[in-house]
Amino acid sequence: MDPIFFTHIPKTSSTSLQRAVVYNVVDEECRYRYSGIKSALLSQNVSFEFLEGHYPYGVHTLYRAKSHQYFVILRDPIERAISHYHFIKSSYSSDYTHPKADVVHKNSLVDFFREPRNQNLQTRYTAGIHWQFSGRYISLNGFLGRKALSRAKSNLREEYEAFGLKERFQDSADLFASCIGTCVKLPERRYQRTPNRPSISDLDDGVVRKLEQLNSRDVSLYRFAVDHFDCQFNG
Repeated sequence: MDPIFFTHIPKTSSTSLQRAVVYNVVDEECRYRYSGIKSALLSQNVSFEFLEGHYPYGVHTLYRAKSHQYFVILRDPIERAISHYHFIKSSYSSDYTHPKADVVHKNSLVDFFREPRNQNLQTRYTAGIHWQFSGRYISLNGFLGRKALSRAKSNLREEYEAFGLKERFQDSADLFASCIGTCVKLPERRYQRTPNRPSISDLDDGVVRKLEQLNSRDVSLYRFAVDHFDCQFNG
């Protein structure tokens, strides 16, 4: 089996899907954790069947993996943005404090996403390494974002073994399982849920529109994914 690379975008139910599908076919000793570009470049001879962690499309080149299969699950970008913000905000305790906790507590939901590094994560992750890192400093809502969006769509169509939707979790799990030749075993509990957070319907319309503007590439990418999701079952 080709090594599995899962583009784990924060707050897309990626952890739950990996446990429901990938863990059934890859034992713990055959998993390896991504811990940054420098570490990856120093680990080119490492052998693994599944790379864990948060990383964009293209990291297989860092490990010089000649064969690979990529998966990703996407989520409604506004729901993901809300969940991400409130997850960080809630992870402020003696047990665990998110690296961005102070930033979140100093900024409103909209202000948090005014920073380029917090915008359009789904587009950046699926477009590839260069877009993920350049997008930290340059907003992709402008001209450059068109190229990133185009690359992300192209990767979904041509480079990913399959892509899923958080809003169609069971269908996505079934699709991924069929691709790697295993069954779906749903976890007894969901991982990293964000309790007591608002949903889109709880927000002012102006706030929602602003979040859509600040994550415009993710909005377009998600619509594309929704339109093409069922086509994956016809191949």
